[in-house]
Amino acid sequence: MFAQLIKPFRTLDIEESRRLISNREIILSEYALIRLNENQKRLFTEDEILRIIKEEISIKVHLQINQKYVYYYALEKDFLKLVLEVTEKKVVIVTLLYVKKISEFS
Repeated sequence: MFAQLIKPFRTLDIEESRRLISNREIILSEYALIRLNENQKRLFTEDEILRIIKEEISIKVHLQINQKYVYYYALEKDFLKLVLEVTEKKVVIVTLLYVKKISEFS
């Protein structure tokens, strides 16, 4: 059942994905970094994560069935995967993952 909720059902183009997060307050949930190891937490500080989401262009974005958005950003060899909850006034970074590849169904 859970896998069905996180299954993507719509891909967003670059312009649509940038519009979606622009002019909204961006905050990190208290659990966003829970899946990172200590080295990754030192690398991905809150300031760095906010810089990435505001300045970098995501390489893939999709909306999941559960109404959360997944943004992928290319790093040197791997990817940063951000799961976002978007409301009218804010963007909450729910989960942040450091991944080796983009999921097959993504």
